[in-house]
Amino acid sequence: MSKHQKVEVGTVFGRLVVIEYVGHTLYQCCCECGKTTTVFGRDLRFGNTPSCGCYRAERIREAREDLASLESQE
Repeated sequence: MSKHQKVEVGTVFGRLVVIEYVGHTLYQCCCECGKTTTVFGRDLRFGNTPSCGCYRAERIREAREDLASLESQE
C-alpha cells in the first residue's frame, strides 16, 4: 500500500473540487469562486485548505464590517 493516499478527481473539500492530479502529492483544484489553485493532498484531506483564499478574505471582510457597525453604534 502506498504511503500517500490518492484523492479522487471530482471530490469536494470545503469550497474546492479536485480537477486533476498534478504529481507527487499535489492536486489542481477549482474553487467555488472560479479560481484554480494547487494544493497538497494532505491539506485537502485534513481540511487545512478549504478554499483558494477567498474564504479567508471573506471572513476578514465580514469581521471588519462587524467592527465598523459596532463602532458606529457608540
